[in-house]
Amino acid sequence: MKRPILTQNQILSVIRTAGKTMHGAYSMMTLLITFLFVSGLQAQSVDCSVIMVCNDGVQISLDEDCIVTINPDMILQGQAYPNDFYDVEAKLPNGTPLPQITIGLDGQGRPIRRVNVTNAHIKQTLQVKVTLRGCPNTCWGNALIEDKLPPVLQTLPCEQRITRFMGNVNGTSPTYDRPDVVSGCPGTPEVGVFYQVFNFAVDATGIVDISLPQTNLRFALYSGPFNPASPCTGLIATNVNNFNQSLSTGTLYRLVVSSAGNAVPPGGISFTVSIDSRVGNIMSSLSSSICARPCTDEASILAQPATSTLNRPVFLDACNGSNLTYSKRDEVEVLTCNDRYSKIITRYWTVCDQSGNCANVTQYYYIRRGDLSTVQAPPDRNYTCNQVFPKLPNGAPNPSFSGFPTNTQCSKIQTYYSDIVFELCGGGIKVFRQWDVIDWCTGAEISFGQTIKVEDTIAPVITCPSNVTINTGTHVCTANWNVPAPTTITDCSATTYTVAFKKAGASGQFNPTAPFVTVDGATQVMGVFPNLQYSQSAGGSQQNSVCGNRCLRQLLYL
Repeated sequence: MKRPILTQNQILSVIRTAGKTMHGAYSMMTLLITFLFVSGLQAQSVDCSVIMVCNDGVQISLDEDCIVTINPDMILQGQAYPNDFYDVEAKLPNGTPLPQITIGLDGQGRPIRRVNVTNAHIKQTLQVKVTLRGCPNTCWGNALIEDKLPPVLQTLPCEQRITRFMGNVNGTSPTYDRPDVVSGCPGTPEVGVFYQVFNFAVDATGIVDISLPQTNLRFALYSGPFNPASPCTGLIATNVNNFNQSLSTGTLYRLVVSSAGNAVPPGGISFTVSIDSRVGNIMSSLSSSICARPCTDEASILAQPATSTLNRPVFLDACNGSNLTYSKRDEVEVLTCNDRYSKIITRYWTVCDQSGNCANVTQYYYIRRGDLSTVQAPPDRNYTCNQVFPKLPNGAPNPSFSGFPTNTQCSKIQTYYSDIVFELCGGGIKVFRQWDVIDWCTGAEISFGQTIKVEDTIAPVITCPSNVTINTGTHVCTANWNVPAPTTITDCSATTYTVAFKKAGASGQFNPTAPFVTVDGATQVMGVFPNLQYSQSAGGSQQNSVCGNRCLRQLLYL
C-alpha cells in the first residue's frame, strides 16, 4: 500500500471546510485559533543553519505493489521539520540520477520532490540526497533496495476436505434472535443468543450428517447468506444438535452455532461440530476443489515433477510476476479400513521469488479404495519357445512378463496365483494360472483363470558346410567322402538331420533327375568307378525337430 502524503495545502483545505460549519462564540474562538495556526504554518520559515544528518546503509523494502516512494524520514536522523519541508533525490550505483516526481505542493506552493523505486532497483545500493527546501542544507546516505515480501497465493486446488468445525462462543461473540422452528418461523425465538458462523459447500448432492455434541449449544443451517436481522430467510434447520438431510451442489451453506440461551460462562463454550457427506466431500467454498483420485493414479501423482505437476497452486509476486521457483515434498498416510479413503497424499509446496522470499502452502490428494468390480483378468498369452522372457522355477513365464490383473495396485487389495503346468511337444508347455484377488477391508474375493502357452512352432535354424571339391585317391579314380554335419543347429527342441545325395550316372555325367540317396545322421559317400569319374554330385541336409518343424539346406559336391 502507498504511504499517504498530507501536504500543507491539504491541511488548509480541511481547516477551511471545517471553519465554514462553525458558529457562535465557540466557533469564533476556534476560528481565531485555527487562523493563527494556519498563518503560522504558511509563514513558517526554516532555519538554514540546522544540522542535517543522513543515515548510511539504510534498507528500504518495496511494498505489495513493488514500488516505494523514498521519503525524508527514511534517510534523515532526527529531522528538524516534517517531510513536506524536504526534497529527495537519488542516483544509481553508476551515478545516473533517478527521475524525480512531484507528490504535491508545500505551504508556499512549491513542489514537493520525491523518488520512486521499483523492482528495477532490487539489490541496488542507491545514493540518496535529502535537501531542506529553500536552503543549501543537504546530506547523503546509501540505501539498499530490497524485496522482503513473499509471493502471494492466488488459487489453491486440492484443499483439505472439511470434517469438522471448531470454535468458541463467548461473551464477545455477536448475538441474534434464533428462530425456534423452520415452518412458521420464527416461532418462539430464543432472544440474544451468542453465535459463530461457518461457510461450507458440497461437491456431490446427497445426505450430509452434522452433529454438535455439546448440549449447551445449538445450531441453525442456512441456504445462502445468513442475515441475523432476518433469521428466517434461507433457514433449513434451527435449534438442533443433529442434522441428516440431502444438500445440493452449487449452494454455499451457513452453519450458525449459537449458545442455548442468552448467557455464556466467562470462558465461553468451546465446541467441535462433526460434518460429513455420505456421497462426497465438504469444502470451504463453491470455488474450492477436493482432489479424490482412484488408487490406480497414486504412482503417477507421486511421480509428478514440481515444474509440470497437475493442479499446481498459483502464486504471483508484484516484483517477480510469475517468475517463481516451485518445489514440493509429498507424504503418504495409509488410512484404516474404517476411513473413507485408503490413503492421503499431503503435498507441501514451497514457492520462492528471485529475492529468496518464500511462501508455503499445502495440498491434499485423497486416494480412493480399490474396487474388486473394476479388477480385470490378464489376457491369455501365446509365446514361442525361442522367445526370451523371465521364468519361474516351474518354467512358466513370470507374471511380470505375462501380466497381472489390472486395478489391483491399491492398498488392502492383494493378489495370489497358482500354476498347473502341462508339457507340450519339445520345449513347449501349457500353463493354467488361477488368480485370486482379495479385498482385506471387506473380505470380498474374486477368482479367474489365465491360460499361457509356450509352443515350438519355429523350424530349426542350421548352418551347412561350404561347397567342397573332392579329389580322387592316388592312382585311382574313386574317392570316399565323410559328409560333415551342419556347422550349427539352433532350435528349442531336440533335432535330427538327414543327408541326401545323387551320384553320376553310368556315363559319368550328373543326372539332375536321378533320385536322392538319403542317409540319417553321419554319412559317408562311397566312390564306385565309373560313377564319380570326372563327374559331379549334389547333396542336401534336411533338418527336423521332434515337433515336426523342418528346414532344408543344399550344397554342391564336386
